[in-house]
Amino acid sequence: MDEPADSDRFRHLDEREQRIAALRRDGHDVIDRQGRARAVLGKGSQSRVVVGSTPMRAPAPRHSSDVITEAEFRRMYEAVATANVQRMILNTFVTVSWSVGGVRHAGYAGHLHARFLELMRTWANYEGGRPKLPYGGIWVKEVGKVLGLHSHFLMHVPGEHFTSFRTWARRAAHKLAEVPAPDRRRVQPKERLILSTPLGDSTREQWKVFNYLMKGVDPEGILNLHQYGNTHLSLLLEEFDRRVVPQGVIEGPRVGRTRSLGPQALAAAERIWGKVHLWPDAYDLEDLRMGDHFLTHGELYAQLKVIRETGGF
Repeated sequence: MDEPADSDRFRHLDEREQRIAALRRDGHDVIDRQGRARAVLGKGSQSRVVVGSTPMRAPAPRHSSDVITEAEFRRMYEAVATANVQRMILNTFVTVSWSVGGVRHAGYAGHLHARFLELMRTWANYEGGRPKLPYGGIWVKEVGKVLGLHSHFLMHVPGEHFTSFRTWARRAAHKLAEVPAPDRRRVQPKERLILSTPLGDSTREQWKVFNYLMKGVDPEGILNLHQYGNTHLSLLLEEFDRRVVPQGVIEGPRVGRTRSLGPQALAAAERIWGKVHLWPDAYDLEDLRMGDHFLTHGELYAQLKVIRETGGF
């Protein structure tokens, strides 16, 4: 006979089984009407009860990867450029180590990663009142030797809101991972669940972190290295003393961007700030801009818009 879902004895189970127990305890169906699981199922007692008592759809195979592809690199580069065109610098670097929080299952870590992104958007919507704070960023999932399974986020946070954001992010991450916040004065950085760093108002630090996040690129595919030689990758990464380093196998998406930095957002921005060419037609490193180019473009068109609206010409 199954134990009651609200029993303290479930604390010895892993995080997947505890989440299933919590759903059942609160009266929620673990399997929805379409036969899809609302939580990652495993082989524990709670999972067996759900599988044995509820019809469910066969799960789709999970995509996994061990490199960042050329298409993914381009998508992330264009997302950062799109942020700059909208006069947003991705000025905040956040790392959350799910392994430090005791999370070992990749599927559950992916769920927490997605929830953290949702909560960040909610924070931006309510922190600044009206109008809402601008929200945008990119992210990468990795498996490292020091941090284990972790997520990097390169986000835009207005400078005057960074202290509030850092406090909020620390609380949110610890609540998601269900671990108490330690005394930061006695814990080494690599032992912290979350680290948040302001990058300032310069795009140099933004691109420096971007290159760091791209260290897991596919050395055989990025920027057609097999066709154009190793020059591109070397200069892109070595400029900031980085090199291509394997970052483990990741289930599900390896990299991503917020919707505010996608193609639709760029099209909307271009209607305001003017047409901008993000990606070079040929693989010419000089055309792959990593500086103030896109930010300057946005600021210039913003100034021209003010002039037109005020009848300056």
